Formats: sequence, C-alpha cells, structure tokens
Amino acid sequence: MPKDCTVHLFSLKPGIYPGAGEIIAQVAKEHTVKILLSGIPHGWIHKPHHQDADRLLSHDWHLFLLTETKAGAAAYTPSWPLPPDAVTAHITAQVALPYDQYDKLKADMARERVKILKRDSDSDTSSDLRSLPGLPDEWTDRSTGFYQIPKRYTAAVTSQRTTAEPSSAAPGTLSLDPPMARLLSTALPGTGQGSVSLFNLFKYRSGDPSTHDKYMGDFKRNFGDSAGASVKFMGSLESQFADQDERSSRNTNNNSSSSSSSSNGWQDTNSVQYDSIYHYAHMLSTDTYQTLNQDKVRSLEDTSILLVSEGDAWHEKHFNSETPLGYGTSWSEAEFDDDGYES
Repeated sequence: MPKDCTVHLFSLKPGIYPGAGEIIAQVAKEHTVKILLSGIPHGWIHKPHHQDADRLLSHDWHLFLLTETKAGAAAYTPSWPLPPDAVTAHITAQVALPYDQYDKLKADMARERVKILKRDSDSDTSSDLRSLPGLPDEWTDRSTGFYQIPKRYTAAVTSQRTTAEPSSAAPGTLSLDPPMARLLSTALPGTGQGSVSLFNLFKYRSGDPSTHDKYMGDFKRNFGDSAGASVKFMGSLESQFADQDERSSRNTNNNSSSSSSSSNGWQDTNSVQYDSIYHYAHMLSTDTYQTLNQDKVRSLEDTSILLVSEGDAWHEKHFNSETPLGYGTSWSEAEFDDDGYES
C-alpha cells in the first residue's frame, strides 16, 4: 500500500515571509504531522495550459510543503500551520507515495534538520560548492568562481513571447531560450549555488503514462550525474488541488474528492532536485535533453512546473526569539527521536 501524503501551496499577505524557521518549527511540534519537503516557490518554469490553470495561477505562492497526511476531515485549517491573518490562500492535493520514497524523504529531512540546526552561521561552504558536479567552463565566471548562464542564452530576443505567458507550444516543451534564461537567472537571489527542485504535475494523453515513464528512465540515465539530478518523489494524485471550503462542500454533497486518476484531472506529480539552478539551465541547453523532451511532449496533455528553492524555510540557525510570525520557539538545544523529529 502506498503512503498518503499532502502537497500544500500557501499564498501569504505582503510583508510576511516564510524564510524564517518558525513555520517548520510550529509544524514539527505536531507529532501527528511530519514534513517531508519544504521550500519557497520562485516562479513557474512551465504554466499549465488548461488543467487547473485558474486555480494555480490566481495567486503568487510563497510556501511549498509536502507532509504526511493527517487523518481527519478537518486536518488542515485554512491557514495551517500559519496564523490566520498571514494566509490569503492555501490549497492542498493528496498524493500516494511508494513507501520506499516516503521513508527516504523522512530520513533526508531528519538529517537536514540536524545539519542546519547545528551549522555554524559563519562556516565556510566552499567545500560544499566544490563537491557539485562540474559545468562547462563557459558556465563559470572566472573572476568570482560562481556559476552563470552564458550571455549567448540571455541575448535580446525579438519575439514577443515570454515565459510569463502561456506558450502556444505543446505542453511540456522546454528550452533555454532567452526568456527562459532570464527567468532562471533572476528567479533566485544571490549566486544560486543552492539546490533547487522542480515540482511537476502531469496529465497524460489518453491517460497513458507509458511514454512519460520511458522519458523519466532516460532522463535519470542521462542527467542524474551531470546535473546532480535526483527524483525526490513521484506519486499518483489521489485528489486534485482544492482549499478546505471546497473539500468540505464536496464531502457534504457526498462527492468523492479522491478521483484524481480520471482523465479530468492531474494524474501524477513529482519533485526533481538539481544541484543548482545553473545545472538545470545547462541541462535545458543540451541537444540530449531536447531529444528527450520531444518524447516528453508527445506523452503529455498538460503539465505545470513550479521552481522551488528547497529547504529555504530552514535557513535560520537559531529559533530562540520571537519571530516575525509570532511563534516563540527554542530549538537550539533540541533533542530528536529516532526519526529525527523533536522529542
């Protein structure tokens, strides 16, 4: 049996930012809920053409969470786990994960928590950067050593198309054209050295995932090492995105909200991690990827891809003071259970 998990997307009021660790700290105190992934969305790499377009594009999303599903119809309040006056929108979808993926995500999150909580804020991260897979010379700024997207991909473009608008190209079409290069190079602050994840939703042509399954296998073989790419999870949608009021209405009307595998909704979702935004950009620039992408396009009726800087919600080292969202937390001396959660 697969493990039921929940994907959360939050839109927050202006001036409220989840970069502080208090959000995750608050959730971790609820022992019935385990966070498996956390991060900050930075924009759409690929917008949905028609499936859920109004729902997904009607807000700017500021927080992404994947959690173990909490039992009970009222498990998630409209603002969970944030103060009610902080949230303007909160939608969730249920996803069924294989148990091996669930166990790995849980273990990875526990290790990440311990690492960040114990990390010296002044520590030198250069050794971590040197351990990343190498990029071609032109992808590194010789004066700083930081990665960059070569200028030939960011040159002026005469086309009026931008990545901020739905493309007339088939769902899934991706390439490192100038609009995409500008989006990727400006989506994340700073040098972009940290790992990023692409949160994907898939709706297959004729409901058949077989061609896309082949694409995923070829993708892992071709780019697992060179892009530092790994599939964090992939599972089937058990319910489509909705807010709590919509779910309550469906339950009241005795309509099932767990029919995601029908041809009317998203069928699968995954999250693929890359060592940096530049490793992802370089992958898009290769002929190998463009060949694989043709197979991907043929397999999809619709798709959407959200760029997430994974783990950003953990980046404060100390949680021993009143935080901007009002949580008073103290994790500097936390003890952890066998799963890496605070005891």
